[in-house]
Formats: sequence, C-alpha cells, structure tokens
Amino acid sequence: MALDPGAYESGTFEKIRQPTLLLWGSRDLYFPKSHGWRALATLTDAQLKIYNGAGHSLPIAYPAHFASDIHAFLADR
Repeated sequence: MALDPGAYESGTFEKIRQPTLLLWGSRDLYFPKSHGWRALATLTDAQLKIYNGAGHSLPIAYPAHFASDIHAFLADR
C-alpha cells in the first residue's frame, strides 16, 4: 500500500467483505496513518484504532494492547 498508493483505487479493497480490524501506529514511517484512514474509508466493514506515538512494530512495542484489541474485535464477531 505505501509502495503502491494505487492499490486503493484498484477496486481490490472494495472486494473485501470480511470485518477488518486496522491497527495503526501514529508514527508509522512505512505506512503513514493517512493510509489507515484511506483503508477505513475504502473497506466495507472496518474499524481503525490508532496507537498514539507508536511506530510500525505494534505487536512488539505494545503486545498486551495489541492482543487485547484483537481479542475484543474477535469476541464481537
């Protein structure tokens, strides 16, 4: 996505119908948070949670919060 911004316009994201959880770092240098907002707007059924001050390695930097967010998302399904 960061390497191919056209992925959002290609129609690929619109084909995803599964509930999707987007976990994003506000300081991610590889995938800026603007990509998260764009993905959220393009996906049919998505939630976006931004970790303030976090970079790209959310599972390493915030393992408990990361796991908790995934668990909560799956529990709602």
